[in-house]
Amino acid sequence: PPAAAAALPVEKSSLIVKGLVQEYYQSSEALEYLQKRGIEKREASSMKMKYTPEAYCNGVFLSKRLLIPIYNELGKLINIEGRRIIDSQKAKVLYPREIVKTIYEHYLLNKQEPLYIVEGLMDLAVLRSDDFFKNSSCIFGVEVTEYQISLLNQFKEVILIPDNDDAGVFSIEDLRKRLKTKFSVLKIAPHFIKDVGDIPVKFRSSVKEFREAGNFTSSLTLTK
Repeated sequence: PPAAAAALPVEKSSLIVKGLVQEYYQSSEALEYLQKRGIEKREASSMKMKYTPEAYCNGVFLSKRLLIPIYNELGKLINIEGRRIIDSQKAKVLYPREIVKTIYEHYLLNKQEPLYIVEGLMDLAVLRSDDFFKNSSCIFGVEVTEYQISLLNQFKEVILIPDNDDAGVFSIEDLRKRLKTKFSVLKIAPHFIKDVGDIPVKFRSSVKEFREAGNFTSSLTLTK
């Protein structure tokens, strides 16, 4: 008989964090970084951001980094993003080994409403400052797995807000080919804005002001 199809990954909890983990607001460096990125306390607290002077997680050393925990629907830690907040650090983002890429907080979102997706968690933190985009998530880069596709297909419509670069072009085409649900694209009009995270930094406005000023192009539905 034909071989059975490979099973999709399961969001299991296998992470062990050892070291000192604090609330983000206990670190002046973390607060300064978030302020510089235009990330408000509401989003930082909602996303349960932390800070570590020094910790280990599944074989990865995390030093002086902002931590964004990623949970499954049972509230178990399945991933953690270690974000660089000091320019001298080499890796911008670190993740533990042997984790499953998911769609951030997919189990908390309304599957009957359009889902807005961006590439990274920092972009998402900025995007969610505008309640218009409350039903939103991120895909953790442009290399989207089959498991992530299966989660996205549970939503009535997926609207990608791509980066204004080659990776963004790739992401549009990749998702257009692979998604079975309704798929649309909402582009950032000013070309000097690379991604949503740049809006408060380079445009000097909130996402809400940016949107209300017409700086997102109309959602384009891509037919199959």
